[in-house]
Amino acid sequence: LSQTASSICQSSFGFSACSQRGETVCSTCAGSTITSGGGFSQINIAAPEYMLAAQRAYLTKNPAAMQAYLAEHNNTAYTNQRGYPDVALLAHNYPIIVNGSLSVEDGTSASTPLLAAMTTLLNAARAQAGMPPMGLLNPFMYKMAARFPAAFYDVVLGDNSCTENSTQCTVTYAAALGWDASTGLGSPNFEAFLSLALDPSGASLTAG
Repeated sequence: LSQTASSICQSSFGFSACSQRGETVCSTCAGSTITSGGGFSQINIAAPEYMLAAQRAYLTKNPAAMQAYLAEHNNTAYTNQRGYPDVALLAHNYPIIVNGSLSVEDGTSASTPLLAAMTTLLNAARAQAGMPPMGLLNPFMYKMAARFPAAFYDVVLGDNSCTENSTQCTVTYAAALGWDASTGLGSPNFEAFLSLALDPSGASLTAG
């Protein structure tokens, strides 16, 4: 999940937030009512092949993340446990109207349907072009993130250290360049996603 600091738009599942500096990890310490989840499997679920490179890069380039991983796994050496999340969407300050009254809310109840809606629009566009549905979206997202970084708004600020009562967790993961264990690959750039869903060669985009 994420959020921003100026309008405080935060995202979740990885959740993120919007600020003058860009999206940040959604956190109760930053004004949200929720904090993004994130971390690594503790029940020996292996990371799928399509995300291994991104996950290893995060742990290799960020010593604090590796220390958190070791603390979370009883100092057992890294063995490709599945990291999460895969992606983040805004999860803070969603304007909603209930019985004619405007209010703002936080949560995955907003960010999760948003990703589902994006996927529906991708499949609709592909259907109009005579193409099959996207299928499992994850391999597509990791491939596009590696080849075309503009497909995501990378969240590089914040961490998931705060609980709902703002208590600091002892094991926490910070946002970083590329995939990270608090906002995944970042929040999707829908226009780039749509272009790549229709033409995976990225002819209309500039490769990263």
